[in-house]
Amino acid sequence: QMQHIPSTRIRSCITNHSCRNAIHRRAYQSSFAEDRTHRESTTERQVFFDHLNFLNSSQDLGAIRQRWDHISQSHFKDNKMIKGALITALLRCDEREEAESRFQIGLADGTPRSNLWEAMIRSDLKHGDLKRATGRLSLMEEKDVKPSSYLWGHFISYFDSQGKLPEACWMLHNAQSTKHKPSRFAWFDLLWRLGKKGYYREQIETYYKMKSIGHAFEVREWNILLTSLGRSGRCLQMMAMLEEMEKVGSKPEDSTWATILEILGADERSKKHLMPLWRRIKPEITHPEPWNIILFHMGKDGEIQQMIEAFADMKAHNIVPNPTTWNVVLSHLAESGQVKGLNEMLGELQSSGITLHEKTWMPILKITQTEDGTELMRSIKSTITDQRCWRLIITILQKAKKWEDLIETFDEMNRAKMSPDQTTYDAVLEAMIETDRHMEMIWVLEEMKIAGIQPSEDIKQ
Repeated sequence: QMQHIPSTRIRSCITNHSCRNAIHRRAYQSSFAEDRTHRESTTERQVFFDHLNFLNSSQDLGAIRQRWDHISQSHFKDNKMIKGALITALLRCDEREEAESRFQIGLADGTPRSNLWEAMIRSDLKHGDLKRATGRLSLMEEKDVKPSSYLWGHFISYFDSQGKLPEACWMLHNAQSTKHKPSRFAWFDLLWRLGKKGYYREQIETYYKMKSIGHAFEVREWNILLTSLGRSGRCLQMMAMLEEMEKVGSKPEDSTWATILEILGADERSKKHLMPLWRRIKPEITHPEPWNIILFHMGKDGEIQQMIEAFADMKAHNIVPNPTTWNVVLSHLAESGQVKGLNEMLGELQSSGITLHEKTWMPILKITQTEDGTELMRSIKSTITDQRCWRLIITILQKAKKWEDLIETFDEMNRAKMSPDQTTYDAVLEAMIETDRHMEMIWVLEEMKIAGIQPSEDIKQ
């Protein structure tokens, strides 16, 4: 509809991103192309757009019929846009038979626009009428109506919802020999859905079909294929496709590198490729996630010194560690009993403002109960601002039955202005019962009363 140079008003609409209104205005002008001498008044144009907008948005069948009765008394009744909007409105209200009847009348008068064909096909698929939808698609080709790039997506979505995605492959493969071939968007949509639903064999077949018809693959399509091959356990094919991807000048995104590294690390047969690949791609990585995968596998394999060096190398490459990085490094340091390294890194962590996961604090705090962990506990208490960490310390001391240390920690927690929960109060009360601190216990009970917290039934007994 926009073949001619837009008028000033239409150009203004486009500038202001009101493209839909601009197209409607141009379509309105072209709908009266046979009588260019006729110029509607401003009021008449407003009436036209009012009818159009109402039919495009209303879901009230009674109101739609009432509006059409009004329109049928005016000269707008023969306007193709108005007729198309009415059919779309009827489909929206599930009045398929009436919509079909009006569509067939429009087909006899001339070829409806492609968006109306697509609305009818979308309605057919919504109601599971695949035969009618495919028949309509064939008629579109016969009448040389070019479908939009989204039409094939409706068919793919339908087959996906029915659990029959391989049939979508067959349909797109056959459609490739027709006049109006599936769009690149449709092939990409199919490729993505096949991988998501685990149809890996069909996905590879679709890849070769796309390649044979000359589709140039973008990074996101390569990423989907690499991830799918890896997830299905085909690591050797994944590495071969990675080489093919790099030969044509494409490179995986950081998120895909992370997935590839994770898959290689998890597969014992392919783990030998992990570090050689990492050394090759390391200079290109700009996100912490691939680094996290490498740090995790180093820690898991007991290569603690290499993990510490890789962590320093990560910062040397100006990659800022994220919470996952800190959790990975500190948890492996804790599990290997590296008290000195933990002390240094916890100080660095404090300046970063990152909060550790509760699962990471547990092994760290367990070390503090060893002979070498006393200094570490003091360091943690002097720096932590995470309320959960204080509660975990109380829980660990309770399990170890270190009642004096527990009461002392509770006092330090109060001085740090942390808010104890019921579990913490229960542990403190148990410690005071075991150490015969009855007067202090009364004070704690008063404090709980003010905070609106009740002791558990076990502690009451």
